[in-house]
Amino acid sequence: MDLSLRLSFRETNPCDGEAKMANKTILVTGSTGWLGGKLCEALVARGVNVVGLARRKTEIDGLMGCVMADLSTGKGLEFLSTLRIDCCVHLAAVAGWGELADCLEVNVQGTRRLFDALLAGGCTRFVVASSISTVGTGRPDHRDLWTSDFGATCRQSRRRRRFWIG
Repeated sequence: MDLSLRLSFRETNPCDGEAKMANKTILVTGSTGWLGGKLCEALVARGVNVVGLARRKTEIDGLMGCVMADLSTGKGLEFLSTLRIDCCVHLAAVAGWGELADCLEVNVQGTRRLFDALLAGGCTRFVVASSISTVGTGRPDHRDLWTSDFGATCRQSRRRRRFWIG
């Protein structure tokens, strides 16, 4: 099974389309995770300037840089306001394994801290990933994932984002 990540940019893409990406910088949060790492690799392969953000150093060849930050405390996020980030792809989250307090602190408050730091630096484009856990699978053999702490905090964060970034 081919699990390689395939990207296709169009003019309607939130990050302006592939042709316009040459001089842009994209921040990818959760860059040490599976999806974040694959996205960083794919963007770097296309010649895009990529900065990774994670709690530990991102070890991907070709990254423009790596910001080590903790969304739960905000430590390290202050550095983002000194960078010129054109677009943020926000993939970092406490997933289904987290306790409610951790999910709230990272998925809701941490996303707010991240957006505040990026807005202070002039970033105006955000792509935020979600999960099937926010809506449930609808399959009778699956427990209701949308009732999980992770799903609830993702939904709460999604509702609040429009107020955070206008």
